[in-house]
Amino acid sequence: MVLKQRGRTKKILERAKRLRDMIELSGDRRIDMKTIRLTLREIANDVAKLSEIERDRLARQIDDLFEEKIAILRGWRESRVRRIRSMLKELALMKKVPRNKYVRVKMLDNQIKLDDALLHALENIRDILVDTVQRGVDPETAWSKVFRVTEVVTGYVEGLTERAEAYTELTEEEVSEAELEELSTSYGLKEPKEVPNKEIRKMLEKYGLEE
Repeated sequence: MVLKQRGRTKKILERAKRLRDMIELSGDRRIDMKTIRLTLREIANDVAKLSEIERDRLARQIDDLFEEKIAILRGWRESRVRRIRSMLKELALMKKVPRNKYVRVKMLDNQIKLDDALLHALENIRDILVDTVQRGVDPETAWSKVFRVTEVVTGYVEGLTERAEAYTELTEEEVSEAELEELSTSYGLKEPKEVPNKEIRKMLEKYGLEE
C-alpha cells in the first residue's frame, strides 16, 4: 500500500513538472491548452486517492518545483534589466539616437516584458495546481482558472511579438522624441539631468537609473 502511494505521488510530481515545462512563451513554442487540461485532470484524479497529510506534503513539493524555474527566470530578467540600464546610460550621452540602437534597446525592453508575462503565468498556474492538490479543487474549476490566465498571457505575448517584428523593419531612421517619451512614461522613472533625448530619458526613468 505504501509503495503504491509513493508511486502515485511520484507520478503526480512528474506530471506537475511536465505542466511547469509546458509554460513557454518564446520562440516557436506555444501553450498547449489541450495537454494542460488533460494533465490537470490526471493530477486531480490521482490526488483524490491520497490522504490529507500526503496532499499537503505533495503541495509543498510542487511549490518548490515551480519556484526553481521561477527563480531562474527572475535571474535572467534581472540580468537583462542591468544590461538595458547600461545601454540607456550610453544612449543618454547622445544628442541624436540612431534608429538601429533604439531598436536594440526596445527589443530588450520587449524581452523583459515577455519575462514578466512568463513569470505571471508560472506563478498563477503554480498557485492553481497547489490549490488543486491541497484542497482537492475540481479539475473543471482549476481548468477555467488556467484557461483565463493563459489566454490573457498568450494574447499579451502575441502583441509583443508583433511589435518586435515591426521594430526590426525600422533600423536606420533617427528616433523621434515622441517615441521615447511614450516609452519613458510607461516606466515612470526619475529623470536624470543633462540627458538631451526625451525618449532616452523615459527609458532611464523606466529602469530607475540615476546620475
